[in-house]
Amino acid sequence: MKIINYAKWLIVIFLTYIICNVCNAQPPPMAISELTVAKLGENLRLAWPPVTGDAYGFIETITHYNIYRGTTPDFIPDTTSGTNRIAQPTSNSFDDIDALLAVDSYYYYVFAVTADGTESLLPSNIGCKIRLDLTYDPAGTNKYWLSLPYNSSYTTASDLGGDAPNINQVIRWDPATQTEEVWDQGTSTGTDFAIIPGKAYAIVISDNTTLNLVGSYSPTTIDMTYNADNFNVNWLSIPHPNAYGNASNLSSDIDNSTKVGKYDNQNDTYKSWFLLNGAWMGDDFSLNPGEGVLGVIIDDSTWNLSLGCPTVTATADKFDCLNTDTIFFSGTAEDKNGLIVTYQWDYEGDGIFEYSDGSSPDTSFIYNTAGTYHPTVLVTDNDGFKGYHYRTVVVYGLDNEISVEKFNPSGEETVEFTYTISDDGLMTIKVYDKDNNLIRTLFTDQAVTAGQNQESWDGKNDLGETVADGTYYVVFEYTVNGKTYTQDLRISTGGQDITGEITDVTVSGTLSPLEGQYVNIIYTLPQKTLITVEIKDQGGTIIRHLLTDTPRTAGNHTEIWDGADDNGNIVQPGTAFYVTITATSLADNAMITGGFAPSMSDISSVPLRFSPASNPYGIRDLEGDRVVITFTLNKQANVTATVYNATGSVVRTMTEPDLPAGQSQLSWNGRNDGGILMADGNYTIQLRAQDNSGTYSNVFIVQVEIFY
Repeated sequence: MKIINYAKWLIVIFLTYIICNVCNAQPPPMAISELTVAKLGENLRLAWPPVTGDAYGFIETITHYNIYRGTTPDFIPDTTSGTNRIAQPTSNSFDDIDALLAVDSYYYYVFAVTADGTESLLPSNIGCKIRLDLTYDPAGTNKYWLSLPYNSSYTTASDLGGDAPNINQVIRWDPATQTEEVWDQGTSTGTDFAIIPGKAYAIVISDNTTLNLVGSYSPTTIDMTYNADNFNVNWLSIPHPNAYGNASNLSSDIDNSTKVGKYDNQNDTYKSWFLLNGAWMGDDFSLNPGEGVLGVIIDDSTWNLSLGCPTVTATADKFDCLNTDTIFFSGTAEDKNGLIVTYQWDYEGDGIFEYSDGSSPDTSFIYNTAGTYHPTVLVTDNDGFKGYHYRTVVVYGLDNEISVEKFNPSGEETVEFTYTISDDGLMTIKVYDKDNNLIRTLFTDQAVTAGQNQESWDGKNDLGETVADGTYYVVFEYTVNGKTYTQDLRISTGGQDITGEITDVTVSGTLSPLEGQYVNIIYTLPQKTLITVEIKDQGGTIIRHLLTDTPRTAGNHTEIWDGADDNGNIVQPGTAFYVTITATSLADNAMITGGFAPSMSDISSVPLRFSPASNPYGIRDLEGDRVVITFTLNKQANVTATVYNATGSVVRTMTEPDLPAGQSQLSWNGRNDGGILMADGNYTIQLRAQDNSGTYSNVFIVQVEIFY
C-alpha cells in the first residue's frame, strides 16, 4: 500500500487598516452705518441710525446697543468680557455725562445687539473727543496745525475758531497757490472758508487754551493735483485710529509722494521724512492724534485714507450651484499698518465661523440644503482690528436615491432613480461606464416640477444591448432659471480608502486542494466599494491577484481561493501566505450590474483521489474511478474542464454545451483525449464557463490525484 501524506497550506490574514455640527444660529446684526458725536454742554452726545436688520439686509430685532469707550486711538473693544463697555442703551443715542471735563481723550465704538446677545460683526465707525491742551509761548508763533475729525460740527472757519477761547486765527492751506488763507476770529475778518474733511487746518492762539476736537471718522478719499509751478505741499488730517502710526507708513500710502512732514510750533521747525535719490530718509516721526501733517507730491495723486481696519474681498469659484457641489472660497486682504493674523469663514452667514486659519483664506464647503446663503470672510490684524466681506450664494436642491446598489439586467431587473428638485426646470439623465463613456441617455431636457420625480434604467445601452457586468454612473443635468447644473457625484464622493472600515474579516487557516479544502475569505463592507484581494507570500510578493478593483455592494461577502497562483499552478505546500484586502469607496451615483457574465458557485469535487484502472488486483478508492465536479450556473452556458498534468501540459479538454442555469456536473475518468489512462500523480482541472455571447467566467482550479 502506498501511503500518501497530504501537506497543508497555511493561510494567514493580513489586513492594513487606514483610519481615515450643524448649529442653528441667527446672522449678526448690521453694523452701525454712521456714528456722530456732538457737544452738548459739558457732555457728549453719541447718535446713530437705528439698526433694523442683520448684516445681510434682512429684518432683525435689536434689543439694545453696546457702547465701548477707551482713552487711546488704538482702542479695541473687548466684546467678549465687556471691558470698557460703559452703557447699553435701548435707543439709538447716548449722552456721556461730563465727558468734556475729563482730561483724557475718548474714543467710542457702538455695536448693535440682538436678544440672544449677538453683536454686529463690526462696530460703528469710531467717535472721538481729542483733548488738546495748547500752550501759549510769547516768543513763539503759537500756530498749531490740526487733524480734525472727518465728521464734525465744523462747517466753516468761524465754527472752529469759536470752539475754544483764545483762538485768534484759523488758517487754511491752498495747495493750488501754495499760500495760506486766514480767518481772523477776533475781528471776524478774512475768508470764512469751508471745512473740508481730510484737509488739515491751523489755529493761532493768544493764550493757553484747551480744544476738544469732537466728531467721528468715515473712510474718505482725497484727490491731490500736481502743479509743476509750485511746491505741491498739501496739508492733511490724519484719522485716529489710523493705519499709519508713523511717517513712513503714510508716505507709502500716498501715490507719488516724495515727502511728509509736521510742524513743530515750539521751535518753528518741521520734521520731515523725504525721498532722495530713490531712498527715503530723514525723521520717521510718529503721527499723534489731532496733529496735522503735510504731504508733497510729484504727480496727481489719490489718497484713500485708511481708518486702521484691514480690508478684505471674498471670492469663490462659483456663486450658484447644486447642493452637492463643492464651492472653493478664497479672499484678498490688506492691512496698511500691519499683518493679517486670522482668516475666518462663516459659510452660511449665520454668525458661526466654521473655518479659522492664521495664514490662508482658502477653504471649501458643500451646502447640503437648497437656499440663499451669505458666506462671509472675517479678517483680524495684529492690532486686533477686523474687517469683513460677504457674498451671496444661491443653492438649488437636487437629491437622489438609487433603488438598488446592484441589479441584473440579463434577468430583466431594473434600477430606479428617485430624485427631488427644489425648483421647476428641465432634466437630462445620462449613464456612463467606469471609463466615462456615455452608455445611455434616458431623456433630454424633459420638463420636471419641483418635488419628487422618478426614472428607471433597464441596463441597456442606446442600441438596446444589455451592458456588460461592471460599474456604471448616473449623471443628472438640471436646468433651472436658464442655467444648467451638472450633478456627477463622482466629483464629490467616492475614491476614499476605506480599508480600515472593513469588518468581520475571517480567513480559513489551511488549504488542502486534495482534500477539497479551499480558502474562504469572508468580510463585511460598509458601503459599495471597489475591492482588491491579493494572496502574498511572506516576502510580500503577490502570488494571486484574486480580485482587482472589483465592485462589491455593502454587506457580507465571501471570496474563495482555490490555491492556484496567477499562472494556474497550485502553490507549493508548507509555506505561509497572507491575504491582503483593500477597499476604495464607490461614488454615491455608482450602480453595479451583474448576471451578464456567466459565473459558477457552490463548486464541489469528489473524489479528489481516485484509481481509474480496471485491474481487479489494483487498490481502488471506495468512492469510484473518476472525479465528479458539481457546480451551480447563474445562466445558461458552455462549461469547459481543461486537465493539466504536473508539467503543465494539457492532457484532456472536456466541454458540456448549453448547460442550463442551476446545478450541473461533469466528470473526468482519468484518461487523456486519446482515451489512454494517465499515470499516477497530481493533476489540475481548470473549470470555466462561457455564454453564447462569448463572455467567460472566472477560472476555478480543482486538484486531483490518480493512484493505482
